[in-house]
Parts: sequence; structure tokens; C-alpha cells
Amino acid sequence: MKFAYEGQKDGVKVSGSMDALDRFEVAKNLKKEGVVVSSVAQEKATASSWIIYFTSLFSRVKLSEKIFFASNLSAMLTAGLPLSRALTVIERQTVNPAMGAVLQAIGADINKGKALSSAIAAHPKVFSPVFVSMIAAGESSGKLSSALTLLSDQMSKTFALKRKIKGAMVYPAVILCVTAVVGAIMLVYIVPTLTGTFAGLNAELPLSTKFIIFLSSFLATQGLWALVFIALLVFGFLRFKKTESGMRSMSVFYIHLPIIGKLVKEYNTAVFSRTLASLVSSGVDLLTALSITSNVLQNRLYREAVASAQIAVEKGGSLGKELSLSKDIFPPLASEMALVGEETGKLSEMLERAASFFEGEVDTATKDLGAVIEPLLMVIIGVAVGFFAIAIIQPIYSIGDHI
Repeated sequence: MKFAYEGQKDGVKVSGSMDALDRFEVAKNLKKEGVVVSSVAQEKATASSWIIYFTSLFSRVKLSEKIFFASNLSAMLTAGLPLSRALTVIERQTVNPAMGAVLQAIGADINKGKALSSAIAAHPKVFSPVFVSMIAAGESSGKLSSALTLLSDQMSKTFALKRKIKGAMVYPAVILCVTAVVGAIMLVYIVPTLTGTFAGLNAELPLSTKFIIFLSSFLATQGLWALVFIALLVFGFLRFKKTESGMRSMSVFYIHLPIIGKLVKEYNTAVFSRTLASLVSSGVDLLTALSITSNVLQNRLYREAVASAQIAVEKGGSLGKELSLSKDIFPPLASEMALVGEETGKLSEMLERAASFFEGEVDTATKDLGAVIEPLLMVIIGVAVGFFAIAIIQPIYSIGDHI
């Protein structure tokens, strides 16, 4: 829901609108920004807002679509097209109804005289604070098309980074799921046909066979309850992950995982460096850039470290020195590059180089991860198949001994 508010900040009257769940959330967010709220009222939904709401229920805007929007808008503005005309052209090219509705609303705001950054800021579920800030900086400097190009490049590299990590995880996940399904089918349909035969042997069954028969019997009699229990566990875990303590616990867990932990550190350092470099080079001041970057980072340990660095920089401290204090999550190269950037006055350039380096490390790490996981999976599946085969075959051999 969207709420209109009025208040005062540093003795100056301010007003605007904000998306929130209720009035209390608006007041809470404004209080953090130092605004003394005098009134908050829910805005009436316009036709376009209803369109956006209903289309968002069935589709969402992908990162690739935002990259397409930024790169194409930059190209059209460079070519000399008016902003409103460029937005209309992009809207016609958009297949996703959710993105189309958002672009339509942005175009309507532009025609009313709003700045592009203000029009985009009205859609926080689609456009991140980084997106809005870089657009605003581009408008202030008169280099909107350059800011859009930089933004497109930054999102493209983040998108490529995410795809590499997801790609490294998809294969093992699929293999494990298929193995689990095949194992369950064999336990439910194959093992029960052999249980009667084993019972008539009048011989002591091996422990492996007893275990397989127990699993088969359990799935046949308690399988539904087991599925309900697993579903409740998964639901509870997903709910826990969404809490602040859950997100922090998972952040700590990922950081300390063998092999994966190094990849998590390099990925978050790359995202931090790339985002901060893009914001600073667009003309956003360092304190604001650090504040936005800390909210972009998903890992709570990195978010806390960047927020701490922001406070230190605000007091006159060095960003590089603050990063070096968090050496358990930020590799030494990141803090060293930041220090060199501060000393030479080329912070954005050095952060850009750091981002490129760690993106390369993530690329290498994902390839190495695939090289390690594939044989490891084969070993795990081989052991499982071997155990199942021995559990079934060993009693059959004992039948021959009784004949």
C-alpha cells in the first residue's frame, strides 16, 4: 500500500509518499531518517496501481528485464530520443505484463513533470535503491545516459555472477533429488515383494537387509506422516530464514562451510566492490553509497561490516582500514585496494578492479566446485547403490545355501 506523509526534518517541511504495509511502518521508517511525522494517510489507488498490483501477483520483473530497460533507455537517450518517447518504445517491446505496467506508470509520471528517479522510486519492489540513486546522480550531473550504461553493466555483471553460482548448484541438486526419488520407489514397490521371500529363509538376515526392510515398512505405513513432518520442517525452516536471527545464523553458517565458505566470501566482496564502485563513479557521495550498498548485500555479516564502516567513515575514518578490521569476511586484497584508492583519489577505479578480480575468482571457484562435486556425488551414489545391492543380494545367496 502507498501512504502520503507530511512532517518536518531539521525545521524544514517535507512531504511525499512511501510504500509500506501500514501507517506504523511509514512512521518508523521516517523516524529513522530524522523526520518528525505530522500526518500519514493512505493514498487512493489509481487505475495503473491496480494494474501493477494484479499483474505482480502472477508475474515478477526479472533482473534481465531491468538490464534490458537500462541498456535500451541509455541507447535511445544517446541517440537523441526524448525520455517519454523512449519509455513508450521500451514498453511496447516488453513482454512481461508486470514490467509493462510499471513502465506505463513511469511514463505517466514523466508526462506529469516528475524526474525519472522520482518516477522509478515509486516502485521499490522493482527498482532497488542502487538503481534509483544512480539514476538520480546521473540526472544531477546531466549524464543520465552514462549513468544508465554504468548501471546496465553493473547489473549484467551481478547477473552473470549469480548465474554461475546457481549453475554450479543445480546439477548436484538435480542428481540428489533423482537419486532420492528412485530410492523411494524401490523401497515402496521393489523391497516389499522380496520381504516375504526373506521371511521364509529361516535364517538371520544381515543388518543391511534389516535396515532396508525397516525403511520400506516405515515408508509403506508412515510415509504420509513422514511427508507431512518433512513439509512442516521445511516450512518452519523457511520461516526461520526470513527472521533477522535466522538470516544472521544462515549467514554465519554459509561463511564457515568448507569449500562453499570461500565462494560466499568472494561473491559478497565482488558485489560490495562492484556496487560501491558504480555508485561512487556515478557521483553519489561515499556515505550514501555505503548506506545503499549495505542494504544491497544479503549476507548479514557483510551488511553489519559495511554499516560499521559507514559510521567510521562518517567520523573521519578510512574505509580501507575499516575493511581490514573485518578480515575474517573481507579478503586482504579488498581492504588494500580501498586504501590505495583513498590515498590516490581513485576509489571507484580501485574498487572496480577489486570487483573484476573477485568476479574472476568466483568464476574459477564455481568451475573448481563442479570438478569436486561431480566425483563426490558419484561416490555417494555408488555407496548408496552398493549398500542397497548388498542388502538385497546377500540374503538371496543364503537361499542357495539352504537348498
